[in-house]
Amino acid sequence: MISTVERLSPAQVKLRIEVDADAFEAAVHKAYLKQRGQINMPGFRRGKAPRKLIESIYGPRVFFDDAINQLFPEAYGKSLMEHTLSPLDEPQQPEVKAEIGEPLEITVSVAVYPTVEIGDLAGISVERMGDEVDDDAVDQEIERVRERNARVSEVEDRPARDDDLATIDYKGTVDGEPFEGSEAENEQLTIGSGSFVAGFEDQIIGMNPGEERDIDITFPEDYFQEDLRGKKAVFHITLRAIRARELPDLDDEFAKDVSEFDTLDEYRAHTRSEMEKAAKRRADYQYDEELLSALAERAVTEAPETMVEYEANRSLERQARSMVGDKPDRIESFMNMFSKNEDVMGRHRAEATKRVITRLAVDELIKREGLYYNPDKDQDIYREMVKAVAAEEGLTEEALEERVAKSRQETDSLRSLVERRKALRYLAGVAEGSIIPGAKDQDAPEPESADQDAPEPEPIEPETPKPDAKGTGPEE
Repeated sequence: MISTVERLSPAQVKLRIEVDADAFEAAVHKAYLKQRGQINMPGFRRGKAPRKLIESIYGPRVFFDDAINQLFPEAYGKSLMEHTLSPLDEPQQPEVKAEIGEPLEITVSVAVYPTVEIGDLAGISVERMGDEVDDDAVDQEIERVRERNARVSEVEDRPARDDDLATIDYKGTVDGEPFEGSEAENEQLTIGSGSFVAGFEDQIIGMNPGEERDIDITFPEDYFQEDLRGKKAVFHITLRAIRARELPDLDDEFAKDVSEFDTLDEYRAHTRSEMEKAAKRRADYQYDEELLSALAERAVTEAPETMVEYEANRSLERQARSMVGDKPDRIESFMNMFSKNEDVMGRHRAEATKRVITRLAVDELIKREGLYYNPDKDQDIYREMVKAVAAEEGLTEEALEERVAKSRQETDSLRSLVERRKALRYLAGVAEGSIIPGAKDQDAPEPESADQDAPEPEPIEPETPKPDAKGTGPEE
């Protein structure tokens, strides 16, 4: 077998595969042996008709399809290995040239893990945002806690006003017709929160419990449902109940109720400490993101559509979970609705493209600078990653490490986190002038296996496609 590769783009290649004539003939004969029992020929018992007789009646290419489908998976797989290609998707429909007594020629295009080139990193300059916490910020945080612990009581002797908690039923129409999502019962609404369309909440102010009212609103031009954008709607509102919030006094008793501290001063000091930690985490995260953006800007590559779509759908699912909670049916409904919205998916794809290119650039930087995980040198980063993952998953570090030890996938995932952190430290060193770009870590071990050079998504196993060999098969 002979194969050549032509790179059509950083993430697309064309393979030309040639199977020698003898191997093709052997596959054709094997196909005859497999199929002859299914062919009835006058004068012969089933399965005993000679190959040449069958070919003379049905055509000399009658067994070509089966032979090609036998040969293609192995030839395709060997070609991928020979040229160290990692496919991201199934290959496109192959083009096949098959002639009697000639080598079999197959040409196929496939999306592959792309090539990446990183430009000069020496010019990276990134500023870190401040992480100071002032008195006003502490006061605002304590006030938010105070509001969350407000006592809520039902109100019957006055009309609704701003900041009330209202329970409403509503039915909406556009041009006299109901629309998707236009009706609800016992809907909870904080008046003035801005969670409904502009003008909706304001018109509830002044209503008394049990009162009904028609209100007019206009959907904004950028509303997520395209068919409602700019449309005027009428909602019939029934105000079922009003509840008001009473804030607790800001004193030592409040501190005892909302924390483990006995005094307001102790609680305030603890709040400041936690806010300072959070501010540092935000500043660290922002700094890391700026470093990654600077790296991605210097990367020349292509974001494969397969990777972008996968990442965009993951992003949409995260959005769905944040809005409807961990409710599979509602998540599925949300995703079905918004996956058809080109504006929404366009935004998700744009962000997904940036994330994919950033990931590709980080992987290439790790490879280029030899930033692979070194158990002897990287224990500080390893412990940092174990601690972070354990905290995120609500496990002890010991429990996480026990789980990791039992799974190659989890081990590789943790190694990847360590290598990503090393890449960020490298970039920070370049930005701060303490690292000269291109100074490869010679002590770092190479990946244990070739597939570690090709990060997710993993190369897929080739399946048998259905090549269209023109002129093959029994003639009508």
